[in-house]
Amino acid sequence: MRPSCSSWGLRSHRKLGGDPDEFLAVEAKALASSPSYRLLHEHLREGRPTSGIADPALRADVERAANLDRLLVETGEAEALLAGLAGRFVAPGPGGDPIRNPEVPSGRNLFPFEPDKVPTRSAYEAGAAALGQLVDAQKAAHGGAAPRKLAFSLWSSETMRHLGVLEAQVLHALGLRPVWNEGGRVVRLDIIPAAELGRPRIDAVLQVTSLYRDQFDGFMRLLADAIERLAALEEPGNPVAANSRLIADKLIAAGRPRNEAARLAALRLFSNEPGDYATGLPGAVLNSTTWEKEAPLAESFLTRMQYGYGSRDWGVAAGSANLFAEHLRGTGQPSWRAPLRCMGCSRRTTSMSIWGGSR
Repeated sequence: MRPSCSSWGLRSHRKLGGDPDEFLAVEAKALASSPSYRLLHEHLREGRPTSGIADPALRADVERAANLDRLLVETGEAEALLAGLAGRFVAPGPGGDPIRNPEVPSGRNLFPFEPDKVPTRSAYEAGAAALGQLVDAQKAAHGGAAPRKLAFSLWSSETMRHLGVLEAQVLHALGLRPVWNEGGRVVRLDIIPAAELGRPRIDAVLQVTSLYRDQFDGFMRLLADAIERLAALEEPGNPVAANSRLIADKLIAAGRPRNEAARLAALRLFSNEPGDYATGLPGAVLNSTTWEKEAPLAESFLTRMQYGYGSRDWGVAAGSANLFAEHLRGTGQPSWRAPLRCMGCSRRTTSMSIWGGSR
């Protein structure tokens, strides 16, 4: 088994005099003659002790490589499978992408993490940079104009892997700050004052999967409450309040009472009706002989996903007015974060039916 490389491996390659830019551009056979490969082969295959490596950082990298190599060789998958089939104990272990987080042990009874810790502190920090990249991409595509509204698609399986980086992007866009207790659980979301934020807020529309709705309802309620407070916040240039007033006026014109219209217009999280799952799009798309244009598919998706989730309203529709469709106007392409690097989005029908549907 050949030793693998990553960002820290490329750092060590540079320390040994190699060119990181060329490291992965050469033929596989040529890697065996590289200084990095020879070093790893000596310590991982020939058993040379790492104590002889003078550079502390390089020694730490080689020791980590040895540990990862051991995890790859001693997977314990077959043993754990046989133990489970026999009704014996299978040790628990965290799940996750084995490429993004190679320290994750295999052969374990997988568990995710506590949903009320979304986003983690590190995820919230990473979300700021991720939002900056998204805003820059939007500016580049729209002649330098910054977005005033963005759409996001939240999946439970992906949140379990990235620990809330996409949720953190939403919070940074809206200008919200999580408050964690001593156990790392998010207990509330505070509105960052405009003077401290230093830029205009960005409105956010969120499509959440039905599994996300069931597993992360605590975060959804916290976020919905914070968005409702933003929708009522009298602040110059507040797009959340402006968009809410615009939709509320349409609902009032359609005969809704003013208070009810304001409450419905503040909803930003949308999913299936409670108890309903999936979008129905995969089968409809594959049955391509029954449609010529995409409009019927879009209408079906918007109808299935029109149920709003707020701090007081949970899975409500607005009758003839599709709030999800109204809020999606002017958002452009939705954002979705898939950290699982060992599977492309084209291999999963859920990618097409949920993220593709929002587009």
